Amino acid sequence: MNTHEPVKCTSPDSVLKAALDGAFGADTAQTYVTGSFWVTQTTKFPGTDHRYYNRYLVMRIENGFGGCCLEEGQILPQDAEELSGARVSDLLVNPNRAVRFACLDAFLGAVSPVSAVRGATQKSLPAGTPIQRAETRDRLIAGLVKVSPGQKVGLIGVVNPLVDAIEARGAICLPCDFNMERTANGLPVTSDMGPLLAETDFVITTGMTLTNGSIEEIIASCRDRSIPLVVYSQTGSHVFGSLANTGQISGLVAETFPYSQFTSQKSSLHILDNVI
Repeated sequence: MNTHEPVKCTSPDSVLKAALDGAFGADTAQTYVTGSFWVTQTTKFPGTDHRYYNRYLVMRIENGFGGCCLEEGQILPQDAEELSGARVSDLLVNPNRAVRFACLDAFLGAVSPVSAVRGATQKSLPAGTPIQRAETRDRLIAGLVKVSPGQKVGLIGVVNPLVDAIEARGAICLPCDFNMERTANGLPVTSDMGPLLAETDFVITTGMTLTNGSIEEIIASCRDRSIPLVVYSQTGSHVFGSLANTGQISGLVAETFPYSQFTSQKSSLHILDNVI
């Protein structure tokens, strides 16, 4: 697939509006969700105390897949089952944010995938154990943050191997997460990202911020302070791809469905570095 010129968007909500307006070259009123499913998965690494709970809403639209990681109770499995057959234009105005953006991600996966964004490169995660694959992925993410020893890196959405990768570069990790009190190596985790955004030199955020709605504030804060924003996304990987090359994010590591934890075999990441 050829790379495409970006649709000029300044936030995920503006990507959604652009899709409804036909800016991506497809009529959402004539496009349908053919598959919808809900997945729950837990992860707990040996020697650690924390169990990750991951819940996903995934949709298929034509040849595209997309999805969102969910907060607990954000959507029920039986509700996810009822979304297949729906018109895309209807789901893009659904009152449930997770439904809107899972649908948008799948739609963009069909008509404007992250792999086709100008400047996107593909990197391979080698076959291996969950921790081997996670450590490789997190080194790639940390590598997009050009830090000097002593600089502060805000991490919104804690991934423990990524904490280690940041600190291995001599940076100070400032973690924020709604569902964790301490990182695996003992750092205190705040649930209030406001003070963190005011003092950090860089921000790394996960795509989960798209589902819970905090991404809009993160983008605005980083833009106003002129500090880099790097996104690691499974959630909304194609949505964040549509924000690359528009000045809203500085780097992106995107995993498209099926996500890396669902296979031990070699898989791909899509990397955008120093996008402008």
